Amino acid sequence: MRWGFLLNRILILIVLMTSGLFINTGYASCTVNVISNITPMPLQAANITVGADAPLGTQLMWLTYNMNLTQGGKSWNTVTCTDPRPVMVNYSLSKLPMPLASWSPSGAANGKVYQTNVPGIGVWIHQGVQGASAVPISKLATSEYNTAPGSGCATGKCTVMGNYRRWDVVLIKTGPVSPGTVLGSSLPCVQVNYTNDVNTAQNMISNTCMTGSVNIVSNTCKTPDVNVNLGKYQVQEFNGKGSTTPWVDTSIKLTDCPAFHGYNGYGNWYLDAAGTNGPGRPTQNSLELQFSPVTKVLDSIQGIIALNERPGSASGVGIQLAYGTPSSATPVNLGQSKKYVQAIGSQGDVTLPLVSRYIQTESNVTPGSADGMMKFIINYY
Repeated sequence: MRWGFLLNRILILIVLMTSGLFINTGYASCTVNVISNITPMPLQAANITVGADAPLGTQLMWLTYNMNLTQGGKSWNTVTCTDPRPVMVNYSLSKLPMPLASWSPSGAANGKVYQTNVPGIGVWIHQGVQGASAVPISKLATSEYNTAPGSGCATGKCTVMGNYRRWDVVLIKTGPVSPGTVLGSSLPCVQVNYTNDVNTAQNMISNTCMTGSVNIVSNTCKTPDVNVNLGKYQVQEFNGKGSTTPWVDTSIKLTDCPAFHGYNGYGNWYLDAAGTNGPGRPTQNSLELQFSPVTKVLDSIQGIIALNERPGSASGVGIQLAYGTPSSATPVNLGQSKKYVQAIGSQGDVTLPLVSRYIQTESNVTPGSADGMMKFIINYY
């Protein structure tokens, strides 16, 4: 009798619990005042130059897709749901042609960067309403204009901000980059829907895939050795510490440089609901020059190095290096690099103007050979 009574209680509890489970499996019904659409999104940047030395995570392109709906001076989408739970706007990646990248930055994009068809170029989708986020993401829809005073979106019916239909395609550097063409077909497709049930496919208002392509330039210039003849001078021409010989052109002349198309910064290359687009304001590429002296450094701030020490060498003088021309020279600080910004679209040969000269560094000068050596490094950004 006792075991039978317990068994009956257990069965009743199971039936009650199971009945409650079935009650909650129905999906809420939501409607929106816009027609769902499948929209191609053209990539706006034709060419991007990626410097070989640009750090991982460098933002290469930021393309904004802005499909705000404007009515009566306001941007709105009206969402009505049968369930009183808060209205959510859900962003998902409806198509993933490529797998996740092996590297991703910290922050919102961490773990949400995908490969493209060009090695070293990754892509993530940014959504910035109510804080920077990476797609896929679900966000609580906030009310721009409530249909009833004090009702709010939690009632299951509200008019939400139209700029929830805005998101951005972001290309970043994820590894060594080879020249190539990023195809729009290799990028994710983005789907947007409103619902009470997070991450469902109900009430899709847009599904957008990329079209077109972006050409990636990632080459370097040819860098020849620079041999400079500083001339021959008599010891008597040096009359004390700091006395110098005339400046001699020592410019570094780079040849066969790639086209410097620039790369993208925030807010460039956009497409809006009217179908218009902007040409963008690409960040200019730059060449960074830094020196690594082979012979001893005598004065790093003034760019002075010692002569090679070997039998028959002169003494009491050094070699000074400066940026500029003989008529306008600024001593090189050997502890710092210098960037040369390149004009958008420029290519071919690039001259980095430098000059050098002998300078007396000791009280006495003795005759002999007077040569030195310095390595230079060109970084591409």
